[in-house]
Amino acid sequence: MWQLWHLAGGGGNAAPVARWRDYFAADALPGVWAYAAGVWSAAVDLVRAVFGGASGGAALLAVMKVAVRKITPVVLTRTNFWYNLDKMNPVIKRIVTALTTAAVVVCAIIYAPTTWFRPVFFLLACVCLCEYQQLLGRKMRLVSVKGIAAMFAGALFLFAMLAVPPTVAERHGNLMMLYLIAIVKFSDMGGFAFGLGSKKLFGDNHKLCPSISPGKSWEGLGGSVLASILMSLAFLPITHFAVPKALAFGVVAALVGTAGDLVESKFKRWVGVKDSATFMPAGLGGFLDMIDSLLLAPAVLAPFL
Repeated sequence: MWQLWHLAGGGGNAAPVARWRDYFAADALPGVWAYAAGVWSAAVDLVRAVFGGASGGAALLAVMKVAVRKITPVVLTRTNFWYNLDKMNPVIKRIVTALTTAAVVVCAIIYAPTTWFRPVFFLLACVCLCEYQQLLGRKMRLVSVKGIAAMFAGALFLFAMLAVPPTVAERHGNLMMLYLIAIVKFSDMGGFAFGLGSKKLFGDNHKLCPSISPGKSWEGLGGSVLASILMSLAFLPITHFAVPKALAFGVVAALVGTAGDLVESKFKRWVGVKDSATFMPAGLGGFLDMIDSLLLAPAVLAPFL
């Protein structure tokens, strides 16, 4: 495949191919694959070592791990990975970081005991509350009636919304919690890919809410809905939903997830920052930025599982 990519742009005569190759930093792509593949394999080994046992996804993960271990050594011998990582386009680095983080999360959800999720989501809510407190402190005195009321409202919202996924795991199993998270986060990926792709192909796209989030577009929203629907249909062997119900879950997950993203974007714009924090790698921001789409959608969908 990599040789075909070079053949496609190797002569230097195909301008569109060359533009896409330059945009995605073609020299770094083998390193990207090796990076993602290596982290996925390590994630599987780590989570299984910590939690032990196996469950519904064990067979699929075993097949993927074998494929990764066959391919990764070949890739590593044909590319200077660490050199190419420095050259990697920031967009690609962000995508790879998100995908490898997703690999760890998927493995953890599949193999972890259900009793672990509630304390984990409680800690996540605490971290998000700290970010919220730091942002809120930019606009008002926290030691005031308005500040205390805003902190209480934010804490109540965060802890209530982040209690939903572990509740789903306790009532319906780990894989159903994974389903809710997957359809929401896959809609994020679809929105990002379609929004970026339409802008690159057509020069611009149609803004969804330019005053709140200039990067959001109607094309991206369409991609979010499509990606969420596809993921919802892929989970049919696990959810056993009727097809219309799976389609409805996909559409609602994308729309409500986008709404959660816009709510957080509105708050950040009011505060005057781009990201809720800056410690996450590859420009992913903070934990609030990572889970904003998950703050509303699981609570809306969970009663209908």
